[in-house]
Amino acid sequence: MADLRVTSGSIAAETAPMLEQALRLQRAAGLLAESGRGLHGTSGTLRAMGGATAVAANRIDEARTRCTAAAEEAHRIAEALRAAAGNYGSAEQGSSAAVTALAAMLAGQLGRVAPFLLALGAGPGRIAGLLAAVAAGHAAPWVLIAAAITLSDPERRRDVLAGLEAIGPKVLSDPSVVAALRLAVQSSDDFLMGWAQVPGPVRQLVGEQGLGLVDARDTAAWLLGVGGAVGLLRETPVAVAQQRTQTVAPARTIEERVGRIPYEGDGNQIRVERFVDAAGEPRFEVYIGPTLSASLETGDEPFDPASIVSMIAGTDAGSLRAVEQALADAGARPGDAVIAAGYSQGGQIAAALAEQSDFDVRGILTVGAPAANIAVPEDTTWLALQHDDDWLAGAGGEPGEHHAVMVERTALPEGFAFGGDAAPAHDLDRYAETAAMADRHDDATLGAAVAEFEAFGASASSREAVTYRAHRVEE
Repeated sequence: MADLRVTSGSIAAETAPMLEQALRLQRAAGLLAESGRGLHGTSGTLRAMGGATAVAANRIDEARTRCTAAAEEAHRIAEALRAAAGNYGSAEQGSSAAVTALAAMLAGQLGRVAPFLLALGAGPGRIAGLLAAVAAGHAAPWVLIAAAITLSDPERRRDVLAGLEAIGPKVLSDPSVVAALRLAVQSSDDFLMGWAQVPGPVRQLVGEQGLGLVDARDTAAWLLGVGGAVGLLRETPVAVAQQRTQTVAPARTIEERVGRIPYEGDGNQIRVERFVDAAGEPRFEVYIGPTLSASLETGDEPFDPASIVSMIAGTDAGSLRAVEQALADAGARPGDAVIAAGYSQGGQIAAALAEQSDFDVRGILTVGAPAANIAVPEDTTWLALQHDDDWLAGAGGEPGEHHAVMVERTALPEGFAFGGDAAPAHDLDRYAETAAMADRHDDATLGAAVAEFEAFGASASSREAVTYRAHRVEE
């Protein structure tokens, strides 16, 4: 099982130890230079005394020369480390931008030919298979979603499901496929513009690599529009009801926070913990569960695909409104301090809560969340757990520029026996293992983020926890 990696601000935090060592070397260079100057004074004094002390003076001069040389070498290495760290960041940003631009170009070209493939009679399943084979899957996932929106045709439904079954969980869990999936989602706007026969230069100008006038959020908005036209992905009002109230101690570790996230088996989607700080001001911690319905047809469950797509589009998502209502029912008012932790769609909601709500969201913990395209404010501490082989989290798109502290690893061991679970790396139990590993990690950036979460509730030794169940209400 792969070791844990910590990255920060979209640049690998491995540069942080490099800069720390550079600082230590610079301090050592200063101490060596100061020692050399001191030895020079001692040598002069001994030489002035004459006689046998002249021999000692010569040896001190030799030591001074070595100190000076070591100081210069330490300074040189420190500067080289600083330059290497800077070049590493620039190279990572540059390579990421180049790959994203290439994916956008390929997606646009694939979009241009897709209508002709349809005209030739190729069904959605065949198109999905072609796109999965070309450019390592660029644009395929969103084509699958677009095809699924037309599920009123049973034959097309069978085509899409057959295509997904052929791909298989083992292939989908391959980290390289997950990486391609992220790029595919991020390039979905280019695919649609290509489908609309928008010329390449115009796509580059208005797309994410240009003016940013069209991006993955526009694709999500398009999906909502098309889905709504055929009765799918519909948003409705929501309502929440209290389930249980208890007194609990505050969570201290990442693992404890992950353990408080509601899961499918406990019958709840939302948990709100309320307490007051040392100044008597109300504070709230909210824990948010995952998707509970995979149906594109809107039913009673607000933790569904309609809410996922709505949050990506930046529109009014039912599951997000349910969390806001639960917080309000627990006593939270606009401007009150909140931190949020969520798994899968719950993590996406936590990010959207920071972006869209009227609460003062101080920090979020996202666990296996497709939240890459949500603009979390810079002043919100963001700690994200994500597995390289978790394709459901990868479906959120390419992170790009962000300020999250990312804790990543490959969750499935070599030779893992795939069974009936379509996304085993997405399991909450495996993310709990990752959280425990993060608690033991000594990265300074990660430690600082965890300290901010701990400080948020440090003034209260206990708090009231209320669990909620939400449902959609037909208009």
